[in-house]
Amino acid sequence: MRTLAKTTGFSISDNVYHTLRQNIVNLHFKPGQVLNLREITEKLDVSRTPVREALIRLEREGLVDVIPQVGTSVSKIDLSRVEEEQFIRSSLEEKALELCFSKNLQLLLLDLEKALLHQETSLKDPDALSFLDWDDEFHRSIFHFAEKSLSWELILNNSSHYRRIRIMTLWNKELRYSVFEQHQEIYEFLKKKDTKTVFSLIHDHFSRISKQEQELLDAYPDYFRLPIHTEDPLVNNFINRV
Repeated sequence: MRTLAKTTGFSISDNVYHTLRQNIVNLHFKPGQVLNLREITEKLDVSRTPVREALIRLEREGLVDVIPQVGTSVSKIDLSRVEEEQFIRSSLEEKALELCFSKNLQLLLLDLEKALLHQETSLKDPDALSFLDWDDEFHRSIFHFAEKSLSWELILNNSSHYRRIRIMTLWNKELRYSVFEQHQEIYEFLKKKDTKTVFSLIHDHFSRISKQEQELLDAYPDYFRLPIHTEDPLVNNFINRV
């Protein structure tokens, strides 16, 4: 677990929340992992109250499951939520691109080129997080240029399940190179202002996750929340939490 960040202007509760959230969405805490309240308070050197407050916020976001009299665990990845979060992101990015094409793209191309250079360097890193950060920077640049930064913040705050499965796909170094090549193609066709090809590439870029889902399910079955149905909705809710 990361140590508690001393962020100026944030309360202890906010710091605990952000620390735990980062550990979850970056897979430092594994899906399904039981969280020990005492261990968290000791490692972060805080009382139990801010930890409880942070866990309540994380439960509302669907990042932890709290079962009374049982305990708290990191939520497993919900593929239906992954699909919805991906839908939000791809829909908003397509709209942002439409706005970009109505402007001179020179400044956007400079930002994308910078992101690509850093992303290429991060291909050599042992883990996927640096690569993913520059992947996000590539896409953030599109929203920034379209003057839709609030939309980007909306995506970041509502893509926790999608982010986790993205990290898992990028554990495969060959797929990292594939993603990087897709970014290069998007960049090249943006330079040409080839609207049709850019939108086609973006669609293919976002659809890659669904192509990897079954492989990840087979390799890491305990990381995913599988849809199990009975006639009783309360039983369904309990079963799908564990």
